[in-house]
Amino acid sequence: MTDQAVSPSKSSQDVVEAALTVFAEKGFDRSTMQDVASVAGLHKSSIYHYFRSKDEMLLAVCRPTLDELLDSIDSVVRATNLSPRQRVEESFAAAADVALGHVRETNIILSQRPGSPAGDEILRHRLAYESRFADLIRDAGSLTREAAILRARVLLGTINWVLMWFRPERSSYSVDDVTTEIRSVLGRELMISDATSELPRRA
Repeated sequence: MTDQAVSPSKSSQDVVEAALTVFAEKGFDRSTMQDVASVAGLHKSSIYHYFRSKDEMLLAVCRPTLDELLDSIDSVVRATNLSPRQRVEESFAAAADVALGHVRETNIILSQRPGSPAGDEILRHRLAYESRFADLIRDAGSLTREAAILRARVLLGTINWVLMWFRPERSSYSVDDVTTEIRSVLGRELMISDATSELPRRA
């Protein structure tokens, strides 16, 4: 693709879409501003008109999915017609819908580690969601805080594993198919039963 100067036809969202493509294919650490500029059809120097750094671009790619995830659990918490048990089920289903509806973005989010401003912000979002989900699990049963966090991580880890192989554009399964199967296999009792109300103490 031939590099171009800044053009009125190129929006910041065009650059974000190019960054998403590059980060998903090459990984964030191995990607360069030049890679993104090339996919966006821009000269390398022109990319800085839109974003000052690769980290700033990363946050632009990840924030909408992170915000949607937090909004999804906030909507469940605000619902007055759901029992504590139903809140766990609905928030888990909503998390699966968000993650499986944004596979590339979610995989990029999961690959980030703390140590940079962007990585730290992404981790804060993830921990905020995990904490809210654990609170719902604890409210639905008799789990300790520690046990509720463990269960939240196990359940959310199930979604993360599906992301390793699920590609909506190439799969014969729909997002609804996979979400329904996750809920079926895990079972409602696994979500909120009191079987591990306390974690075993180490010797």
